[in-house]
This record gives sequence, C-alpha cells and structure tokens, in this order.
Amino acid sequence: MTILLIGSSTSQFLCEFQKQITLRFPQVQCDILDFFLGIYWVNGKQIHFGVPASRTSRIVQTFVIIKNYFKVKKCIRKQKAIYDICNIHYLDPRYFLFLKMISRYSLRIVVSVYGSDFYLYRRFHFFMTPFYNRAAAITFANEELALNFNLFFENKYSDRIKICRIGLRLLDTLKNIKIKNPDLATLKTHLGIPIDKIVIVIGHHSDPNCQHLKIISEIKKINTSWFEKLILVVPMTYGKYYDNIQNVKKFLKNYPIHSIVLEHFLPDEEIAILRLVTDIMVHLPRFDQLSGAMQETLFAGNIVITGSWLPYQVFKDHGIQFLEIDALKRIPDILTTLLSDITRFKKLCSSNEQAIFHMSSR
Repeated sequence: MTILLIGSSTSQFLCEFQKQITLRFPQVQCDILDFFLGIYWVNGKQIHFGVPASRTSRIVQTFVIIKNYFKVKKCIRKQKAIYDICNIHYLDPRYFLFLKMISRYSLRIVVSVYGSDFYLYRRFHFFMTPFYNRAAAITFANEELALNFNLFFENKYSDRIKICRIGLRLLDTLKNIKIKNPDLATLKTHLGIPIDKIVIVIGHHSDPNCQHLKIISEIKKINTSWFEKLILVVPMTYGKYYDNIQNVKKFLKNYPIHSIVLEHFLPDEEIAILRLVTDIMVHLPRFDQLSGAMQETLFAGNIVITGSWLPYQVFKDHGIQFLEIDALKRIPDILTTLLSDITRFKKLCSSNEQAIFHMSSR
C-alpha cells in the first residue's frame, strides 16, 4: 500500500503521523508532499521540486504555487507513483489548482479538516467542495467541528464524516519526566526561564490565529504590581508565519513584563519541560479543533485560559478543568483572579492528568 500525505512538512503532527505509519506498518510506503515549501518526501528521500512560497505574501505565494505545480507534476510522474490513499491535512483553497493531478495519481482521497481551514475559508467553499465530493472520508478530531461542518453543507457529506482523535505522543514523555519528580527550578533554568517568575505561555504556534498581539496587549492591563513577578513565554517554533513572529518580537521590545520568544525547533523533551514549567497558558485562537499543546499543559497539571467560542465540549464531558472567557477583554480580570490564588487553582487542575491520558494517549 502507498499513502501520500499532503500538508506542511514542518508540521510536528504530520511528520509524527508519517513516522508512526512507517513504524507500525513497515510494508506501507508513506510520503509527504508540501506544495508551499516545494518539498516531496518519497521513500525517505527529500526532493526539492520548487521555490519555497512560505516567506511571501499570500498573493505571491499563489503565483509561486502555480509555478511549482508543473514541477511537482513532473516529479510525481518521474516517480511513477499511483497512491492508494491521498490524505490532505488542512485543506487550503489553493489546492484546487492541484485537484486534477491529485485525482489522477491517487485512488482514494481523505480530507482531514483541522478547523481553521473550514471556518476561515468558508467563503471559498466553491474551491474546496470538489475535494469533499471526491473524498472517501472526511475526518475531524472532535464532534463539534464535525457537526458545524455537517450543518454548513446541509448533511451532504454526513455518510463520510469520521471522528479521529489525535493521539499525543508527548504525554509519554511528560509522564516519564514527572515520574522522576524533577525540580522545577532546574527545568526552568534549562529553558532560560528565571526560577522566581510565574510563567504565562501565550499560544503554541506562529500563526496569527493565536492572536498573540491582542493577548499581549490585554495582559499589560493588569495591575503593575504583578509585572516583576511574571514572565511571558511565546512559542513560535511551529508554522511559517515569519511576519507575525517579527511583529510580536517588535511589540515585546519595550514591553513592561519580561518575555521570551521561542523561535527555534524544540525536541520533545524540551517541549515537555515547557509544559511542566508553565503556570498559566493563555490559549485564545479564533479557531481550533483540539489543541495538542493545550491538552499537554492540562496533563501537566497547569492552568489553561481558553475561549468559550471554541469547540471544547469534549473536555467538559471528560471532567477536565479549565477556565473560559467570552472575550479577550476579560483577560486582565481572570489573570488577576488566578494570580491572587494560583496555588488553589493549580490544585484544581491536578486531576486533569488521568482524564487527558484516557482521552488522548496514543
């Protein structure tokens, strides 16, 4: 059997997904095609077929992708590849340009909807429905997103909808570190975080969807007496949104609270350490499915502030403790409440480990 995964070759989840397929089913060839970076991973070999389009504006990106179209077509033809399954992760409307090619070189199409690709691009559904029409299955990580999708398309694809939870490999790493009962001060030092600071993590990705700038602006409105006690950590290690990274760094230059922007790739152990030293994660994207970073933070026994507009009913059904706000302007008030009694709130979250492990372990 042969499988082609179409998506970002820098995506931690996609790369891990490919790795697990290869490990568990050695007879299966699983390749990755990244239209945006111009990379085709085939049989473990990396082939650069075009110019990376990730550092440019969306308009320029589109022209680069069109240019890459002819190169990738030639590349796949050269490999004489006909895939049993083509699994598209995050359906970008511009993939419409590749629809004929994808249909020609794959026997079945599976579309994995991530959330923002559905909510953000609904007005471009004309370019996306041909993929849904051809899909043997359309997968979602949670029921709420699947329900909204079904309502939008008036049950047209209800027989193809599948709920596929995303297993979190990092939970095993977190568990192994927690068993050793490490000193938090040592872990903080490992990441360059001052040991005496309360750690507030903002988002988990470089995507502007995380609303970094708005969140950082609201945090500044808390009482100034807290400023010296806090450190903001902004993980930007995943994603290709270079303009947003630079904007956040520029905004934080003269910010009154100490801050760290993480830009470079973090191995699993360091990501796990970040989850363990986090006191409060402010996770308020406009759209989401089931954030792995949020689940890992909850598993570590730490506090998460998230948005009531996000499809997290499944967490409530499992009895998982987290805090919700209905607007970003509520951030100063809820932070003040948490900081004033952080030990008690963290104790309430200590029961999340088993529930998250039951829901999301591999």
